[in-house]
Amino acid sequence: MKSLVVFLVTCCLVGKTTAQSITPDSLLELKSLLESHFSETTIRDIAVDFELKRDSVSRDYKLTGSILELVEFAPMEALQRKISKLYSSTDITAYTGTVHFDRYTDRAIVDVHPLTEDRIFYSVPSMPNPTGGIEAFSRRFHDFLRSQQEKGLIHTDAVASLSKFRFIVERDGSLMSLDTGIIEALFNAFVQQD
Repeated sequence: MKSLVVFLVTCCLVGKTTAQSITPDSLLELKSLLESHFSETTIRDIAVDFELKRDSVSRDYKLTGSILELVEFAPMEALQRKISKLYSSTDITAYTGTVHFDRYTDRAIVDVHPLTEDRIFYSVPSMPNPTGGIEAFSRRFHDFLRSQQEKGLIHTDAVASLSKFRFIVERDGSLMSLDTGIIEALFNAFVQQD
């Protein structure tokens, strides 16, 4: 009788742990969902990290990390709802990964894996800033735009219509534009001159 009880308890425990384990298929589904979503964007030539965790209040999965700075709120909310539907509401597995946006095509490659406590993370000790700091960068960029305007390479109307520039500061202080078109060309010319 004792052996039967032990056998049943063991079966229940094994059944419970395998039901919540991560299968390769579920991870592939998540990977393909993320890749199809991020492949539809105009973002190019960058790799950004993300974490995916279940929110304790809404019980939905939420993406966090630098990916949120690149993608608008509404598409991100739709993606998070789709991800939440992939897994049961009792699944509390957290994921981490990187989205690699291709330089020449509209494809995105996603590397995703379960977040475990035994991973070691290296972080930047402070917020990356352009060389000389943000104020010095602003002055240099303003002077660059003014010189381009004085040389007749850009018109006053073109500069006035540019309301914002989006860029990323790498760990070493180098800059990379997130915009396309004339903004990207101007920014890249500035980076080369600077």
